[in-house]
Amino acid sequence: MPTVRHQRIVWIDAARALAIVLVVFGHVLRGIQSAGLIGNGGAFWLLDNGIYLFHMPLFFLLSGYVFSGLRYPLFEFLKRLASRIALPYFIWAVVLISIKTFTNSIVNHPVSSGDYFKLLYDPISPFWFLYALFFIQLAARVLAGTLGDWGFLFLSLFAFGLHFITKGGGEAIQGVLEFMVFFALGRLLSANNAFRSIPPAIGWLAFGSMGIIEWLCLWGGIQYVSIVGRLAG
Repeated sequence: MPTVRHQRIVWIDAARALAIVLVVFGHVLRGIQSAGLIGNGGAFWLLDNGIYLFHMPLFFLLSGYVFSGLRYPLFEFLKRLASRIALPYFIWAVVLISIKTFTNSIVNHPVSSGDYFKLLYDPISPFWFLYALFFIQLAARVLAGTLGDWGFLFLSLFAFGLHFITKGGGEAIQGVLEFMVFFALGRLLSANNAFRSIPPAIGWLAFGSMGIIEWLCLWGGIQYVSIVGRLAG
């Protein structure tokens, strides 16, 4: 089978970079708050909730938009999944746990040697998103490949509702249930060539609309973890 070559799409790289910066900023901000250096209300809540309303939905939507897992034979797909998601997950999670083990007395969230073994079923923050992305891509390979993109989106909406009903199974399972719908939406948008050619006026209108939705959520005290907050995302 010929090698599938991908051309870089600048706006996707830029959007991912923005999401990464916001993830880092959000975790640093939460680290400062957990250390007791700032309170958990006021400006902290506005920044924290404002970022989390959209940055993880954006990340998973973009991941779905560039998903190419259906183009490859099963073995090649699994090999790419292991090298691009599973391996980085384990490497950086082990590095983080190792550093925390030697600095347990000064970190906000201490760890133990048992956390190495928990990585298989209980991902350590902030790498839960790689864990969730791994299983979401597996689901996309099966569901989108058999039911099509609309069928995948429909089942993802069911999983999204299940997340808010059950709230069980830990962060690993809940991360998959909560964010698979954004991945499926990205997949559907990509399949229909959305975003290929958007006039600047439409882009600015969308950006302004996002700002209005953000303001309404923050003004109304809507938490990002609520179903309204996620739908706003």
